[in-house]
Amino acid sequence: MRVPTAEMSYGHGSPLIKGRLPFVVLACANPHVVVVAEPACALARAEVPEARVRVLMIHGAGGHAGLLWPFAAVAAHEGVEAMAVDLPLYGDTVEPRPRTVRYRDWVDLLTQFVCAETESDDRPLVLFGASMGGMLAYEAAARTRAVAHVVGGSGVTGPDPALTW
Repeated sequence: MRVPTAEMSYGHGSPLIKGRLPFVVLACANPHVVVVAEPACALARAEVPEARVRVLMIHGAGGHAGLLWPFAAVAAHEGVEAMAVDLPLYGDTVEPRPRTVRYRDWVDLLTQFVCAETESDDRPLVLFGASMGGMLAYEAAARTRAVAHVVGGSGVTGPDPALTW
């Protein structure tokens, strides 16, 4: 299942906006985050302007935004603004140097995205991660300290073994 097209909506009338991450990073040591002309990764968003909270869904290894979109559609139907990202190497994201992508690149990209989202919108942001996406969510939240909650699961041990999910 791929991410639905922009013309689709999910019962509550909120259209899905499919595009690219809306931020441009002008200086960063990570080649997957430095974006001047081409955005770094694909993003699907169900805008709910009256939503009191937003959720960013992060897929696991081998996944893509379309796999999480049914959960995003339910969230949007319940009045939560929902986003799902395709990390580099997955889904609709095109990576010109696929052999150079590393885990830290995904963490850096999500960290930059969380910073951009929380600077431009004061509604709470929740990160929802599936499998490896859970660990990515945890790391992005820990780095930014700007996330309201992290929901997810991962069998991966984090920096503190007591926090293994």
